[in-house]
Amino acid sequence: MPRKAIPVQKGVTEAIQQITTHCQRSRISVLALARLSKVSQPSLARFLSGERKTVTSTARIVLEFIGKNNKRHNWHSHATISPDIEDAIRTTLAGNLQSAELLASLIRALKPVLDAASVRNGGRRDEGAQ
Repeated sequence: MPRKAIPVQKGVTEAIQQITTHCQRSRISVLALARLSKVSQPSLARFLSGERKTVTSTARIVLEFIGKNNKRHNWHSHATISPDIEDAIRTTLAGNLQSAELLASLIRALKPVLDAASVRNGGRRDEGAQ
């Protein structure tokens, strides 16, 4: 008795694209992503190759992992630093605005980490760190 063809569920193509794009941007393999998200690599590979016509539980777990990972890595984008620090950086790197902006972005990204470390130390900075 032949099997009935099941249509591809809405969202499968988008899920495959999202997972594939994440692997490319993060420069990780499907195996590495499967390990990080604690799912079966063969199941993930079958989903990504189009062998599954529904968004599987494996794909949902991976998509949830990607979402959490993106939130964790993007929360620093709202950080602000003192304009005085930005001005000092620009002055220090006199004439090379591109380098100054790169350094300012790095400091802006590090600010939340430094703030979190400060909170863990009871609001104190380590001696010698100003």
